Amino acid sequence: MVPDYERIAETIVNVCARVQKENTVYIRGREDCAHFCELIALECEKRGAYPLIEVLSDKYRIQRLMEAPLEVISKPPRHLQALIEETDFVIFVGMQPKDPFPFHLLPGERQAAERLLRKGITDIVLAHPEKRWIGIAYPTKEQADLYDIPSKEFHDMVWRAIDIDYKALSHRAEELASHLSGSSVHITNKKGTDITLNIEGRPILKDDGIIDDDDLKRGDKITNLPAGEVYVAPLEEESEGRVVFDFVFEKGSPCGTLALQITKGRAQVMDSSPESLHFSRILSHCTGDKDVIGELGFGLNPCIKKLVGHQLTDEKITGTVHLALGENRSYGGKNQSDLHWDLVISEPTVHIDGTLIMENGVYCV
Repeated sequence: MVPDYERIAETIVNVCARVQKENTVYIRGREDCAHFCELIALECEKRGAYPLIEVLSDKYRIQRLMEAPLEVISKPPRHLQALIEETDFVIFVGMQPKDPFPFHLLPGERQAAERLLRKGITDIVLAHPEKRWIGIAYPTKEQADLYDIPSKEFHDMVWRAIDIDYKALSHRAEELASHLSGSSVHITNKKGTDITLNIEGRPILKDDGIIDDDDLKRGDKITNLPAGEVYVAPLEEESEGRVVFDFVFEKGSPCGTLALQITKGRAQVMDSSPESLHFSRILSHCTGDKDVIGELGFGLNPCIKKLVGHQLTDEKITGTVHLALGENRSYGGKNQSDLHWDLVISEPTVHIDGTLIMENGVYCV
């Protein structure tokens, strides 16, 4: 599959972002994504908007993360803050590094410092009602190697999931969202998940790849491509039970399932397995409400078929649900954290106020 990059860039600007005349757009991307960044910028200019492109290489990013003082890495400098404050739309192209493996080998405090920098940018976006943010995956052979999946298969899966009929996806998301009103959500599966969450009063949000006026009114201003989920921020203190997540990765390698006990919304490990130790290590370098359930999501992208360990695609698989730990303020929640970690539950059975929504990974609505 050879993506039609020009057409995809046009769709992102005109359909997903709905860039308008006089908008200011900050486009940040990897060095290998420069051409795609430029195509997005050109589409913005055709709309009468004003783009600014910043491109960084993996080599520079990894070197600064290894050598710069932690306080420099973790805090947005004044001129970057000013740029974001004067920007209507932030677009990140290539959410992952071209080669993620060296970044997984960084000390935990170095990885945490970069998360704090991203949180600083997100905080500015959330603080201004008119600002919007979109992140775009850009697949590479190195990423595919990390996930132990053939490069062409991974490349085609990601681009097909991005180059999708967004109107059809929006219609399906609206249809599913209409069945999710209620309060008590009960999730089980054959691996031992048995958890209840309370979503009463929280907005049901649609990640259909389009940031429309209704999204902006709700403060839902952040989206990622590939898109394809319906999600909600459960009441933070009211999730109870046991959950078994299917795919946990450490330094790029799959290391099995992860079982967690959820008590009053907080996640705790249940044993000293390698998966539990990995989980505890990650949280030890995170800040804020890092261990609190912040999101319940339902995957909807029909072009994503396989769990590979890539968060942007795994959470969108039709027939899965995911729970996220940490930051959820843009969803109508109150968690503040530099962590937002989506973890997938496969083949779930889901009831909402006793009504069957999904059975063994198949939607009933």
